[in-house]
Amino acid sequence: MRFKISLITVLFVSFLCLAQNDWENQNVISINKLAPRAGIVPFTSLQDAQELEEEKSERYLSLNGVWKFKLSETFESSPKDFFKPEFDVGGWDEIEVPSCWQMQGFGKPIYTNVRYPFEKKPPFIEPRYDNTNTVGSYRREFTLPESWTGKRIVVHFGGVNSAFYLWVNGEKVGYSQGSWTPAEFDITDYVQAGGNTISAKVFRWSDGSYLEDQDGWRMSGIFRKVYLIAQNRLSITDMNIVTDLDKLYKDAVVKASFTVLNAGEKASSPAEIKAQITGEKGEAAAEAKVAVPAIKPGERGEVKTYIRVEAPKKWTAETPNLYSFTASLNSQQDKEFAGLKIGFREIEIKDQQVFVNGEPVIFKGVNRVEHSETGGKKVSYEQLKKEILLMKRNNINVVRTAHYPANEELCELCDEYGIYVVDEANLESHEYGFHNNKLALDPSWEEAHLDRIRSLIYRDRNHPSVIFWSHGNEAGTNRNLIEMDKLARRLDPSRPTHYHIEAKQKVFDTLGGPRYRSLEELKKIALNGDSRPFLLNEFAHAMGNAMGSLTEYTEMFEKHKRLIGGCIWDWIDQGIAREKNGREYWAYGGDFGDKPNSGNFCINGVILPDLSVTGKLMEVKKAFQPIIFEGVNLGDKLIRIENRYDFTNLSELDFWWRILEDGRQIQAGILEGVEAEPNTKTSPLKVGFDSSGFKQGSEYVLELSARTAKDMNWADKGFEIAFGQFVVQRSDFKPRLGKQGELECSALDKEFDVSGEGFTASFDIAEGILSSLSYEGAEVIQTGPKGHFWRAPTDNDNKGFKKQWREAGLDKLRRTVLDVDYVPSDKMAVVTVKAMYSEDLQIKEPIGWETQEQYTVYPCGSIQVDMQMRPFGKMPENLPRLGSLMIAPKGFDNFQWYGKGPMHSYPDRKEGQKLGIYSGSVSEQFVPYPRPQEFGNKSLVRWFTLKNDAGQGFKVAGRQALNVTVSHFSDEDLTSASHLYELEKQDRCFVNVDYANAPVGNQSCGNVLPLEKYRLKPQSVDYGFVIQPCE
Repeated sequence: MRFKISLITVLFVSFLCLAQNDWENQNVISINKLAPRAGIVPFTSLQDAQELEEEKSERYLSLNGVWKFKLSETFESSPKDFFKPEFDVGGWDEIEVPSCWQMQGFGKPIYTNVRYPFEKKPPFIEPRYDNTNTVGSYRREFTLPESWTGKRIVVHFGGVNSAFYLWVNGEKVGYSQGSWTPAEFDITDYVQAGGNTISAKVFRWSDGSYLEDQDGWRMSGIFRKVYLIAQNRLSITDMNIVTDLDKLYKDAVVKASFTVLNAGEKASSPAEIKAQITGEKGEAAAEAKVAVPAIKPGERGEVKTYIRVEAPKKWTAETPNLYSFTASLNSQQDKEFAGLKIGFREIEIKDQQVFVNGEPVIFKGVNRVEHSETGGKKVSYEQLKKEILLMKRNNINVVRTAHYPANEELCELCDEYGIYVVDEANLESHEYGFHNNKLALDPSWEEAHLDRIRSLIYRDRNHPSVIFWSHGNEAGTNRNLIEMDKLARRLDPSRPTHYHIEAKQKVFDTLGGPRYRSLEELKKIALNGDSRPFLLNEFAHAMGNAMGSLTEYTEMFEKHKRLIGGCIWDWIDQGIAREKNGREYWAYGGDFGDKPNSGNFCINGVILPDLSVTGKLMEVKKAFQPIIFEGVNLGDKLIRIENRYDFTNLSELDFWWRILEDGRQIQAGILEGVEAEPNTKTSPLKVGFDSSGFKQGSEYVLELSARTAKDMNWADKGFEIAFGQFVVQRSDFKPRLGKQGELECSALDKEFDVSGEGFTASFDIAEGILSSLSYEGAEVIQTGPKGHFWRAPTDNDNKGFKKQWREAGLDKLRRTVLDVDYVPSDKMAVVTVKAMYSEDLQIKEPIGWETQEQYTVYPCGSIQVDMQMRPFGKMPENLPRLGSLMIAPKGFDNFQWYGKGPMHSYPDRKEGQKLGIYSGSVSEQFVPYPRPQEFGNKSLVRWFTLKNDAGQGFKVAGRQALNVTVSHFSDEDLTSASHLYELEKQDRCFVNVDYANAPVGNQSCGNVLPLEKYRLKPQSVDYGFVIQPCE
């Protein structure tokens, strides 16, 4: 009776499956699709298999290129028989493959973070807003090489979003879903000699899309490479290579497993596999032979061998030593070769830490979303390589593939250049929440979950760079996630598992959350008694002008052994390159009429959409640098160097020093004999500079630099890895005045003019302001300085402080002149202005600033400006800016400064900039954040000049360190604009000379406010500077 009930149940479920569309049925993941495997391409020679240039293999045929294409609003309206060779597609559009069809002008991309772009009724896809489930029909012809006759033909789709049917020569081959891992089909029985037709019908969404709710652009199409391979009838279809180091991490045993398929019509004869391991220069490291028994037709056999390798060079992110592993299958009929790159390394968890080759590692990295400003989710190999080199050169040692497997070539590049990978499954169902996630609880969705971790592991398990298997992101904590973890352990016990949240029971080997935590919260996590390592897999939300206190987070990772590091969210701004009114800009959510959308929440990268660098990446490089310089006793010229490398002795690098006098190099040399084992410090080292000639009042800075001692595959010899700067003699901050003469003063029609040899300064008495300043007949300042207390809110300000600032009226402060006093003299003229800055003095409790702005004019043309600022009323606890604003006329675009540079910096993000003298145009200081905001601040500025092309201009020297911004856009311009094309560049130059600018913080995601020590509080301020002619 029990059997009958079970049979009825099976039949009923089967009936339901038949009644549903495949793409709306969680029980149908694929039809006729081959099992996942490593992307092995067959070769016809050993040398080709070692070189691994797959596209040069005689057994490889690319199907990339131009396909015929037709986009339909629905499945019902899509062409029915288009896959038949006689169907005329001559009038169809053409589309490049790989690509996302939205980036080729078909339909609109949608950016949403949490909400599905379709109604939440799994497994069905119903329109939300006007988002129909569009269908793309693809077709192209190809010619099968004559040499492939009699071979097994497999077609490989690297990535198709989100589901598709496949036909060859009018015959239906199969179905696949799961956008971010390959789909392969055996098409041997469908192809013919000569010309062939291949067709695909791609669904924008499927039931699989419920598990692909990742924060990012929702795009569709065949977006990764497509190719054919031809295998012998007896062929190695998969390999699994595990390198097992001994207890001393010296010698290794390679555990090699081969999947051999007999695609012939009769049992195979016994064969042999010869496995060979060779080094970088082709030198033999080890080899072995293993017999392949007879295999029945249509079946697979698994054969294994163990290969001992003595003292191989180990693979780590610091030492990415790779070996070629080749396998030749020798049968009576033919010979075929397969190859992989392997690395010898061992991963262990001990004492709350992750060990690589016996050493604990701190992971300092980024989350990487697959994005191209022009290709969307289609990312070229050239861009991938540029990204990996940027990471490597900026001390990033780990990348998390957020939140799906990256392009297949990313792991190859990380293997080659040395970056650890947190390899993440294609899984997120964010709109269903965490602890009671419906899809994670439902057993009928279990296989759909398991398929995603299985596909990932089989694809990437041979890559030494892969350190963790991550089960996805924001996909619940329940039974299906637990089953994923069990499967991952069975498939690959050599690597730990990872996930960012769990219910009460401990499941995963390493934890990644809670995320976006404060330093105090992180410390509690470090000490909470959990024995598992904690990788903060999202922190320092890099949205807009952001990423404060990165060094403090890195130091927290160094201090607590359970905190094994973190990954910044995220690597690249997901802006899409567009043009409007002849101006280029980057679009974000909502710009295509897309609903639902999450606005510019996709603009949160360390780098801009075109891979260009801002001060954020320089801060990453400094915070993550593996070498720390410490001043022991600078008076005695003693320093110490800390080696935070895990596998590199400092003797493998070159160390340089130099002395800067007021920003200019006057001495330089090499630090000889620097040596320290990993994770140790040197003894105190004496730097050989000569301080006997140091001038009183001048500033002297010792700069130390660690550089590559030889050419690397990622950088040339002499590339700087780390630096440190120390002020060994401080500036007296006394601006030098020029030759003194006599002044002429005149007061007329509410204007007070002061002139001397080569200059004229005019003060508007009614406005209480310097209204014009000219040197050598050229007007260099049109207006100012006057008090300035606003900045264009950053994305972090928008989340944290903007509301308070606007409620307080800080964006609308009006200047009221209370009193102006001027004292003429032929030796020194003094103008004193008392003013008030307030939104409305009539309100019950007005707030604002009372200021005294004093100008002392000297006969040499120097004007000493002394600013006193006193707050009144109930100010916000945190302020945007305290300073003054001047305006220079058209043509003054040449900017030079002595301070932190070369890029912009802020109180909590200035460590990556060096003290020095820098120059550039005013336009070059603009940082094109896709949503305009505060930018360009230069910290710790001693002096700056602003000149026109004729060399005329002015200099400002601080009586203390200043914060300076120069821009062709006003704060009002930046505040009101939401896109770059809305900004109208002005001819004049806005010059902020500030006592302080607010920190940038990280609170655009999470509630982590800037550290208290960096916040700008309401306070009485006295500061000053001198405006003078350029020397």
